[in-house]
Amino acid sequence: CIKTQELLNKSLYQILGLEKGCSHEEIKKSYRKLALRYHPDKNPDNPEAAEKFKELNSAHAVLSDLTKRNIYDSLRVPRRPGGGNT
Repeated sequence: CIKTQELLNKSLYQILGLEKGCSHEEIKKSYRKLALRYHPDKNPDNPEAAEKFKELNSAHAVLSDLTKRNIYDSLRVPRRPGGGNT
């Protein structure tokens, strides 16, 4: 399982090839397409594909659940150059 801090350092939207504000249907469609491509059964000798598949599952688990997605979006406040928030 991918840890919370690791997820916050990566954009779950980018993992699924999407932008913030995308619809639930876009999330589902992108996830299915990428999950088929990186599924371990289709890539048995590729450990990188297995890792990508795990990332996709984690991203989908958060973004497909409206409550989790809202929490994720609220935690991903854009940072200003120089590391400040204001």
